[in-house]
Amino acid sequence: MLIVLVFVGSHALYHGRAIAQKADGQSPGDWVAEIEKVFIRSEDCKQCHDRHYEEWKGVREQTPDLKTFGRVDAALLHGTALESPVFRTVLGVWMQTNPSPDEQRRCLSCHVPSTTVFPQHAEKVVAQVLAGKPQIEG
Repeated sequence: MLIVLVFVGSHALYHGRAIAQKADGQSPGDWVAEIEKVFIRSEDCKQCHDRHYEEWKGVREQTPDLKTFGRVDAALLHGTALESPVFRTVLGVWMQTNPSPDEQRRCLSCHVPSTTVFPQHAEKVVAQVLAGKPQIEG
């Protein structure tokens, strides 16, 4: 069983790198900037909401430790899915099932809400997540 998981995970990561290479031919700065006009980075919120930003930052840093004790609720994972190796692996495996565009929209609408406003960039975001280098927060 472990061998199968290692194979599937490594294949998913390789597949993600291949997809990311296709997306790399485009200027990421342009489409990232377009998304960030609507979905601003959490660092931008810090200017006025320093205390809240630090609370969220602290919670995100503690999440792996809290999971050990079984005390994590979904709100603690806010804004971290795109950087999660688990999410990256599961996304890669799921993409191998060739989900329809509607299935992709349903999945990404929660995990990457910016794709509901900017569906034209969904493939690029997925490619970056699979490559382990997302440039947006979600």
